[in-house]
Amino acid sequence: IDLNGGRLVNCILRDNVARGWDMQGGAVALCSAQGVVDRCVFINNRCDNTSGGWCGNAVYQTAGAVRNCLFVGNGLVSSSFDNKGGTAVAKDGVIENCTFCDNEHRNASGVYADGNAKVVNCLICTNTCTEGQTASCVFSGDSTCFDHCMSDCVKINDSCFTCEAASVFMNYAAGDYRVGRNRETGEFFAGSGDLPDGFEHWLV
Repeated sequence: IDLNGGRLVNCILRDNVARGWDMQGGAVALCSAQGVVDRCVFINNRCDNTSGGWCGNAVYQTAGAVRNCLFVGNGLVSSSFDNKGGTAVAKDGVIENCTFCDNEHRNASGVYADGNAKVVNCLICTNTCTEGQTASCVFSGDSTCFDHCMSDCVKINDSCFTCEAASVFMNYAAGDYRVGRNRETGEFFAGSGDLPDGFEHWLV
């Protein structure tokens, strides 16, 4: 989807492939300040960019906002193309309140951000890089673009913090990627059913 404005809301984007020279965004290319992607789920998307650049297996963003979305299992199919990857690539705009987990790429499976992009209050964990550095499973680009994000294998910057991989999810084994967190203590709730008193859903 080439999103030049408008809103993409409450959608499931699954099994999309963008293939070719300098292709960007396996599922969505967001290039308008008026464009918004909200409460969507991205599953098993990939970008086979043959030019070797940052492509965004799920999203490539140069403007606009991506909010309250879940990115899971993107880029899982091995590619012969040596592009740099990134589950989401943000050159500008904001990615906010999103969860990135169980994504894979040869070089970078986390979130790439640089320029004026902001990645805020996101959870990035349990991603895999088959050939890249460990940090690339979480982030690439400019670490100062990230604000109050949580990750498992590396702390992005001083405003961010780390967690113990999949333990923060309510039921990781069952594919329940919601996070329950105590408003006062910061304690996480891992389990099924209703949240205990004092806990609220954090992120998606």
